[in-house]
Amino acid sequence: MKKVIIVGSSRNNGDTVALANELVQQTNWDLINLNDYKFSYYDYEHKNKDDDYLKLMKRIIQEYDTLIFATPVYWYSMSGIMKVFFDRITDF
Repeated sequence: MKKVIIVGSSRNNGDTVALANELVQQTNWDLINLNDYKFSYYDYEHKNKDDDYLKLMKRIIQEYDTLIFATPVYWYSMSGIMKVFFDRITDF
């Protein structure tokens, strides 16, 4: 099993992504940029069941034993895309 950095930032050219890319180069860990996937907020009616989220989570669960989350801090909290990612974990 491997390690993966899951990046959730609004900017693909920002400091968080740059730091994650540097870590990947030095460690050979994998990187998942949440901006590369289409998923939306948690939906109690499951209208978004066909978006990228469940496929992404299946891949993460099957391939990785260590998850490193990287997000800029916005107003003392994680980025919006990272928050949606964590909220969707309740799908499971």
